[in-house]
Amino acid sequence: MNVLVIGKSGTIGGWAEYISTAFEREGYTSYVFAVAGNSHLQHLKCKLYKSKQSQYEKYMVARFEKFIVKHPVDICISLCSYTVPSVLFECLRNQYPNCFNIAWVADKFDQEAQYSASLFDQIYYTDTRFMIDHNALGFESPANYMPHAVAPETFSISTQNRIDKMLLVTNRTALREQLVEAIKQPIQVCGRGWKRYKSHSRHKISPHKVALKKLPVLFRQYLAVLNIKNEDYLLHGLTQKSFEPFSCKTVVVHEAVADIDRCFEPEKEMLVFHSEEELNSIYDKLLNDSAYVKKIANAGYKRVTASHTYSHRIAEFIRAAS
Repeated sequence: MNVLVIGKSGTIGGWAEYISTAFEREGYTSYVFAVAGNSHLQHLKCKLYKSKQSQYEKYMVARFEKFIVKHPVDICISLCSYTVPSVLFECLRNQYPNCFNIAWVADKFDQEAQYSASLFDQIYYTDTRFMIDHNALGFESPANYMPHAVAPETFSISTQNRIDKMLLVTNRTALREQLVEAIKQPIQVCGRGWKRYKSHSRHKISPHKVALKKLPVLFRQYLAVLNIKNEDYLLHGLTQKSFEPFSCKTVVVHEAVADIDRCFEPEKEMLVFHSEEELNSIYDKLLNDSAYVKKIANAGYKRVTASHTYSHRIAEFIRAAS
């Protein structure tokens, strides 16, 4: 069986690559069509054409048609389903009419996505609020909740000594900066947008994009990983960094969101804060109670290993397609 994954290749999340690799590990033939291009030249052309919708669609269709002629498709998994031109999925249906089309959606959307949604046989959302929006907007394709996952072969356990700090890997937003400023004990912050904050912060700041291959190394180095939601993209849902640190047996300290209870048992498998005071209290306990750190890390590791790997997710894709 041949699987096509449509996504943004080379991002910090590595979402498309992890799914494709998981299919290959299960014995399927898998390809990734990188929406923003597989080469520097293709990437530049995408950026150039994106401001002119007709040219962008024409360029994308030409690339996509050439790609799918060379790569037969039985199942398509799209990770940017409502943001790429819908004509791509029309082309796919014309070329492979029996292909089973799946969307795995992780971003907010509105009524304009209705036609794109109609082109999929099955839609999965990483955020339960998106399920509510899907139904409220009258989208007719079958939809279910499917959270993010982890690639355990990449995010593995290490026995090295850890840095006695909490780690935050994320781009800066105003609300994230406000919360970080309220943390009393120093933490390590990595990601774009934090440069101006660096000179007057008690925290250690590395204001640069983190390479995909560096992420597991960082997760293995630190006491715990802090996850603060991005108010621009998520409402109820979890991110990849809600799961990945646990695969390294690293505790996740997570801002409260509605979907946590669907994936973890709070306070036993994941530490959840609702306020600045709770976050500081949790951090103090982690710094002073190594047995507690180990207990939460082990429980979270068992949960993601049992329920939240990409092998679990592709098993659902195969079930839906069959």
